[in-house]
Amino acid sequence: MNAFGTTCLLIVLAAQPVETSPTPTTRLYVRTIPPGARVVLDGKELGMTDGLFLVPPGMGKLSITLDGQQPEIRQVEISERRITRIEVTLNQLAPSRDTAQSPQANQTQAAADIAGLEKIVAARRKLVEELQARFEAGAVSLTELTRAEADLAEAEHRLNSAKKNPAAEAGNFGFPAVLPRQGGGMMDGGGSGVSAVIELTPGRTDRPPTWSEPLSEIERALESKIKLDFKETPLAQVAAFLRDECNLNVSLDKKALVEMGLDADTAVTFKVSDIPLRSALTMLLRDLDLVWRVRDKTLEITSRETLDGRLSPRVYAVSDLTGNSAGLRDLIMAVLEPQSWDVLGGPASIVADRAQGRESLVVSQTEPVHRQVAAFLADLRTVARQPADELPVAVSHEGWWRQTPETDAVRKRLEQKLTCEFRETPLANVLPLLYEQTQVPMLLDRRSVEDAGVAVDTPLTATHNDTALHDVLTMALKDLDLTYTVTDDVLLVTAPDFESYHLTWAIYPVGDLVTAGRSADELVQMLTTTIAPQSWEEVGGPGVVRGIRGVTQALVITQSCDVHRQIAALLAQLRRS
Repeated sequence: MNAFGTTCLLIVLAAQPVETSPTPTTRLYVRTIPPGARVVLDGKELGMTDGLFLVPPGMGKLSITLDGQQPEIRQVEISERRITRIEVTLNQLAPSRDTAQSPQANQTQAAADIAGLEKIVAARRKLVEELQARFEAGAVSLTELTRAEADLAEAEHRLNSAKKNPAAEAGNFGFPAVLPRQGGGMMDGGGSGVSAVIELTPGRTDRPPTWSEPLSEIERALESKIKLDFKETPLAQVAAFLRDECNLNVSLDKKALVEMGLDADTAVTFKVSDIPLRSALTMLLRDLDLVWRVRDKTLEITSRETLDGRLSPRVYAVSDLTGNSAGLRDLIMAVLEPQSWDVLGGPASIVADRAQGRESLVVSQTEPVHRQVAAFLADLRTVARQPADELPVAVSHEGWWRQTPETDAVRKRLEQKLTCEFRETPLANVLPLLYEQTQVPMLLDRRSVEDAGVAVDTPLTATHNDTALHDVLTMALKDLDLTYTVTDDVLLVTAPDFESYHLTWAIYPVGDLVTAGRSADELVQMLTTTIAPQSWEEVGGPGVVRGIRGVTQALVITQSCDVHRQIAALLAQLRRS
């Protein structure tokens, strides 16, 4: 059946539950920020983070230690026949008077770093020269040469940074320990608020970059609407369904599955209606800690850990956006997957480049983050080129403000009034009942809900008359300490930890709010002190806010779905006042 421009038919695939041995599937995955920590369970050393470890089920004492960081010790319950996931952000130990380095020690460390970087640059430059010769002879691919050139550019950037400020960069190989902020006020040149990272310059004539080719057949299939209903269906049969019914070439990364304690017979239970296949796949694979990627005209199902290890370089032309590619680089690293960049210990890198008066960014990242980078640049171009009075309340390609008809429909239908009654109705059955009345695609994030100690069959009893869907959900989930978010065009009922960890960006045009006796810094202070004040980076939270200047002044904010809703509501009230 051809899936393009049509809707894939509803199909139910049923199979007997797959019984697996507890030995290969009882595993503990530990991720730390920064990585490289030592993991010990009940006195037995397991290895270093980030890692997946074979462990016995039951309660245990987990110890996570890393030099220079405060140790983390906690009791954990290892679930049988599944992967228990632990994610920890370690806090840096404050240096004592005895251990704090003197200026002379910092200078010595900086000199050693510079010498080391010079050796790295020399080695990478030699490698590039060798690869260029081999490329001309047809012995290596353009991808391999481009990757080596990006690595060289990254090393040269680090070396130059270290030479400019050696004492400040000691021990950091040319990068500060945290993402820097520019001096001065956010957009008006004064004050102590968040700085303006870039100024958009929409008048430039450079042709915007073509970050992707026209939609391929596989990409068109991913955008088609689909209904899925799998009940204890082997993963191999799920892949076969996608091949046969949606005309996709699907492969399973067997090596990655084995490393995750999974195989082709791993059972999948998943039901969703009328959402893009792209979104359905993302949510279907989440419970298994799996992801999908498009590779060589094939949709590959693999693990997140495997995908995170596959970096590729890509050049983004940004002259049409700004004359300050370094500022744009810092903005991207602050907003998009901050922990993945090398400035905070991750594997990815981004280098600002200026050649012949043209600004560009050389980004080494995974495919999903490359898509985020391209989408974010597209959002900036929308803000720069569209008249301020024609812009929506927020511009974004993901999360709560994702610019698709599906997410727009979810936002609007949350205000829809309904009458419903639950009498000892299991939580897992409440969402289908609400879907029947509202047609809002809903999913229960079983993994995070169960990890939070809530059974999916927990009974709910409530009566609602002419009540908005938003209020029905809020009241139903409050007593269970659960919440909901909007991701991949689906309303996802989940645990608060998931929503606070998976943040999304949005660009808020605020030029009309900072020209009537209210400075940009005052607006930022108002937002960060009245809305979820403990969630912002200023006090150690994950939320980020940055400013941009140009034809339209705007705030770039990375936050949870709930906080984005509150921000939009407050800005609307300010505009009405």
